[in-house]
Amino acid sequence: MTNVTSPAKAKKPSKNAKKTAARLVAAQLLYEHFLTQTPLDSLAHDYQANRVENPIDEEGEDGLIPADMAVLSGVFKTLEAHFDMFASAVNKQFEKKDPELLVKAILMAGAAELFTAADKGIDAPIIINDYLNVTRAFFNEKEVGLVNAKLDIINKQFQ
Repeated sequence: MTNVTSPAKAKKPSKNAKKTAARLVAAQLLYEHFLTQTPLDSLAHDYQANRVENPIDEEGEDGLIPADMAVLSGVFKTLEAHFDMFASAVNKQFEKKDPELLVKAILMAGAAELFTAADKGIDAPIIINDYLNVTRAFFNEKEVGLVNAKLDIINKQFQ
């Protein structure tokens, strides 16, 4: 008699994984905003309509972890309300030259979350760590260290 085992069930992504995915999406959409000047609300709506509500498979687009839409929405609402303040806080960190656009997008998304972290009861190190993981998806450790240092400074400004 052959021992038949059932295929392993795919694990659902954790809440923390979905939050990290939202932070990645926020940085990517903000980067797209910088390149195309498309309004943030349009980018968020397009993401919701085309990449979340119509996934390619059960796990989300191409098997990626779906973004926590509450986190993504919160980042974008805060960015829209205080965009110039976050841009100024990030630009202030780079006196001699502008940061690469994706680094700027990561920093601004992180700044938006750090700005509201205390009100939402979220520890700043958790947010910073997630944005460091986002940075690792695109850059080497030099940029990760840069993002870490800049988000720490920005966080202190908001306290």
